[in-house]
Amino acid sequence: MKKNGVLSNLSWGALLILSLLPILFYFTYLLAYGVNVPFGDDWEIVSLMGHFYAGNLRFAQLWAQHNENRMLIPYLLFIGLYRLTSFNVKAAMVASGIFLTLSFICFSLIFFKRRSFSWKFLPLPFLFFNFADTQNILWGFQMAWQLVSFCFFASVACLEESGENKTAFAAAIFFAVLASFSSFQGLFVWPAGLIYLLFNHFSLGQRKIWISAALLSGIIYFTGFSFHSTGGPSLIYSLTHPLAVLRYLLIISGGISALPTRTLDLSFFITRGFLGLFILGAGFLSTFVATLESKKDKAFLLPASMGVFSLLFFIFASIGRAGFGVGQALETRYSLYGIFLLIAIYLTLLEKVKVSKEKFLFFFRTFLIALALQVTTSLRWGIMEGKNRFLFALKGQEILLNYLVVSPKLILIYLYPRPNEIPPRAAILEKYHLSVFSSWQSRSLLPVTPPLKKLFKRRPDDWLIWRLLSTIYFYRPDLQEKYPPIPSEREFTREIASWASKHGTQNDPDQMLLFPWKNSLSEINRALR
Repeated sequence: MKKNGVLSNLSWGALLILSLLPILFYFTYLLAYGVNVPFGDDWEIVSLMGHFYAGNLRFAQLWAQHNENRMLIPYLLFIGLYRLTSFNVKAAMVASGIFLTLSFICFSLIFFKRRSFSWKFLPLPFLFFNFADTQNILWGFQMAWQLVSFCFFASVACLEESGENKTAFAAAIFFAVLASFSSFQGLFVWPAGLIYLLFNHFSLGQRKIWISAALLSGIIYFTGFSFHSTGGPSLIYSLTHPLAVLRYLLIISGGISALPTRTLDLSFFITRGFLGLFILGAGFLSTFVATLESKKDKAFLLPASMGVFSLLFFIFASIGRAGFGVGQALETRYSLYGIFLLIAIYLTLLEKVKVSKEKFLFFFRTFLIALALQVTTSLRWGIMEGKNRFLFALKGQEILLNYLVVSPKLILIYLYPRPNEIPPRAAILEKYHLSVFSSWQSRSLLPVTPPLKKLFKRRPDDWLIWRLLSTIYFYRPDLQEKYPPIPSEREFTREIASWASKHGTQNDPDQMLLFPWKNSLSEINRALR
């Protein structure tokens, strides 16, 4: 018995370690590949921070639409977090990971309410912390989505404890309200939670309160809402192009496959479309089955609720975004809801096997094999994508530090799709020493020799070229090795300036970046002779 007890303890410990590994991998991945540079929608927060530091931030700015989203709660969190961290975007990535971890804790509490800790739990952490979801991991702005996820799971966990527990029921409504004013998909917490109200032990009065709170949140959300400012084509497009919506729906649903996107040919879209069709079909079927079974077995409530939450996201995202074309559906942030749908399918199969083992065991084992392939494929793909995003973001830092001299085309590629809006927003970061401007200049400017100081007094714009060259140098280990600092600052700066003034080639894109300022570089070289 003692021997068996030891073996049992060893198995329990091994399972616990394996279950925690994905969380460790997630944060290691984030710290390794996350870079402190605003990208895309992060620049919307820069504008808010500018108003905050200027003392003229108003509620209307926090309530204003961001595409189809009301982001009051995330905006408040962003301002507080970036005030503490000097707008370190990596801090938002960590906060996003913390919200995902809290979601997983809430999910686990629900899971263990009806099941013991066994090997059947092991696939779930590997799905939750999945590397197919690289954008949500390595993009600070996506903290808003993980906040919604946490509010969903927290609300459902409270509903699990509700019924006669009025405090838990009030907390469930509180988290649903937070989700509603965090992003558009936060509104889906209400219909997803309604599954619990309909099939669990809730009174008619509680159901009326839940539905009334949902309607009130929706009315407030859509008061003054502009359906012509949802960030994409008109919603009429979806009505007139149903096939485009269906195609987008299939592609977005297949995102958890983590297929390489380097060759976007017809075969790629066909493969991903069929994967999306399979996942959607399985998702709709499992959600339907779980909802029906919830009447007699409360273990089906969680997968039914998760299925409704995920499927509503895919449907409404396809309606709102199909006009962009299927290429936009390849964004990896959408994988989050595909992951939740996979978890819902797994939980439904798990319960069906418990009831009818012989009938569903084959499907359960087949699905386990598919999950193992998804996890291993996404791990490999995620590491490759993480390295690419890391190098991309480092280049973005270089572009941002030199926003006054780089071309709009580079800003468009590396920072924001509307490059003309970046200079005034980057000026906010520089003015208040935020983001990359918080510490870079004091430690990374190449030596400015007396001849250069005289030149920069006569030609102040040339100092910007020198800053651009300094940034390139400190982001290029090969240049540091080829031109190490030497006792004579004048000789060292002459060597660097000489490299910079050479005619650039496609093999050295940084020289191409400097080439438009060839005349300024010639002046710098003359001053150093």
